[in-house]
Amino acid sequence: LNNFMPYIMQEIKSQPRQQYFLLHSLREIIGSLASASLDQQRILAPYVNDIWVLLLQNSGCDEEGTRNLVAECIGKLTLMDPQTLLPKLRDMVMSEQATNSALARCTIVSAVKYTIIQQTHPIDLLLQSCIQVFLKCLRDSDLNVRRAGLIIFNTAAHNKPALIRDLLAD
Repeated sequence: LNNFMPYIMQEIKSQPRQQYFLLHSLREIIGSLASASLDQQRILAPYVNDIWVLLLQNSGCDEEGTRNLVAECIGKLTLMDPQTLLPKLRDMVMSEQATNSALARCTIVSAVKYTIIQQTHPIDLLLQSCIQVFLKCLRDSDLNVRRAGLIIFNTAAHNKPALIRDLLAD
């Protein structure tokens, strides 16, 4: 990982034509470590901040496929460090910076879908405390952001209904 991660991240920045395929590589790394033990996840720790910044820089990309990959990477990365990264996602959705780009907002909201998994996970309590912020995107002015909010709602309803049960009246 120490040999490949800096290379992959540098190539994502410098090779826009290869970016989609390089993001697939990054997704595979994050995905394999997200389901690994905590000891194995720690090998990614030195790169998390750089990966986070890189993903956010690409969250407003015009290509929907690239945005989907970025959203999945953000979501799975958030599963690895929910205490730190979930509040950042929540703050980004509420911030003015995110409201300037509907594409970035859509990507950020879509990332939450990847944090809702069937198994019990430490993120569950944190997610329950802030899912209302993400569901407010159902009222967004942009149709794609509303669709991403609806996908979160459906994912929660099918996998962890307790997350949204108390919010149904709203």
